Amino acid sequence: MPMKSRAVVAADEHGKILGATPEAFALLGIPELRDLGGGSLQDIWQVSIQDLQPLSARNIPLKLKDGATTYATTFLPDMRHQRSATKPGLKRVAMIPARTVSETRHLDRVDTGDPTVRNIVGLCRKIINKDLPVLILGETGVGKDTLARCMHDESERNGRPYVAVNCAAIPATLLASELFGYAPGSFTGASRTGRVGKIQASSSGTLFLDEIGDMPLDLQAHLLRVLEERMVTPLGSTDSIPVDLHIICATHCKLPTLVEQGRFRSDLYFRIRGIQFTLPSLRDRTDIDEVASRIMADEAAAAGRLPPTFAPDVLEMFRQYPWPGNIRELRSLIRLLLSVHSDQLLTLDHLPDEMFQWGEFGNADRNEPTVTSGAPRSAKPAVAAKVDTSSQTLAAANEAAEAAMIVETLSAFKWNVTDAARKLGISRATLHRKIRKFGIVSPNNQD
Repeated sequence: MPMKSRAVVAADEHGKILGATPEAFALLGIPELRDLGGGSLQDIWQVSIQDLQPLSARNIPLKLKDGATTYATTFLPDMRHQRSATKPGLKRVAMIPARTVSETRHLDRVDTGDPTVRNIVGLCRKIINKDLPVLILGETGVGKDTLARCMHDESERNGRPYVAVNCAAIPATLLASELFGYAPGSFTGASRTGRVGKIQASSSGTLFLDEIGDMPLDLQAHLLRVLEERMVTPLGSTDSIPVDLHIICATHCKLPTLVEQGRFRSDLYFRIRGIQFTLPSLRDRTDIDEVASRIMADEAAAAGRLPPTFAPDVLEMFRQYPWPGNIRELRSLIRLLLSVHSDQLLTLDHLPDEMFQWGEFGNADRNEPTVTSGAPRSAKPAVAAKVDTSSQTLAAANEAAEAAMIVETLSAFKWNVTDAARKLGISRATLHRKIRKFGIVSPNNQD
């Protein structure tokens, strides 16, 4: 978000505001200086001039009355050049608000350039403050929970409870008490004081029900009643409690199929499907480079180090790899790389062997690894189990012989790239480059 570099506020040595630019007045929410009524920095930012002076030319957080946080840069002019133009002892401080948390667009975390995801983000912004339930579909690990959280944070409900429940991670016998809560002594082992359920805890905020397709049928009926009546009744109680409920659901299941099979209530399905989004799998996205770079920046910052750079062949590998675990798998990989390697340039040699043991489209037999190593998925193998060494030129003959040697070595080591590279006396990265160059694929991976 660009800095509001023209939003400048000037104050004297006591913090009294002397003037401001039109951009600063807009940021303060007032039309002109007289509307401040002789106000001071303390009145607006709850900070004294003494607190600001030692922080000249640094970005610092300032709290506004409405709870938002403004980041500002302070400048203390050199008084040797000011005394001729101002009264003795008068100091002025110019402040340039950089950005406010309230202006932060949290959904930008999700949008890294893919057209499908960008369209979803645009739709989210249109409905986040509407009384409309949201259903997010997509494979496991595509970021459904991240999208839900960003929707809450960018909505008018931010700052209120965001309660997430994974319906697949909680045993069916406990899920009812987790969602609806229970009255004191309602069952054996229950707390003497009872427990507030997740639904009631999320009132006025957002309730995120992940993997709702795994919710038992009997609980689906209870949830539907809560959504219809906006009232929740704890287990073992006869008292109904009103709730201000906004619900976001997510699942990797095909709910219409579950409805046909009688495993999901059709009335609940249509109740939670106010608007439906389907997040694409990572392998189908056009912004894998940007996703990887953003995750690397986040994880490196958390680890307290500069983010390493991906070599071009690593990014090419990322584009071709099927990512069965989607963004969750990519994040786990990046955490592994940061934990194990201190290099600032990450090459193919840094990647784990498992990434090279998936065949085209991720359908390889794990017990007998295959190799494509980043070759375009649509490419046909130029070299398989046998290589024709008849060539018209010496260079071509040498390449054919080299390809034949690589195929023979890979076959001897059951297509284990690490062992084959060791036998050939080259690095794993070099072997992968040659595999791509010659279009070598495992025999069980051919059409």
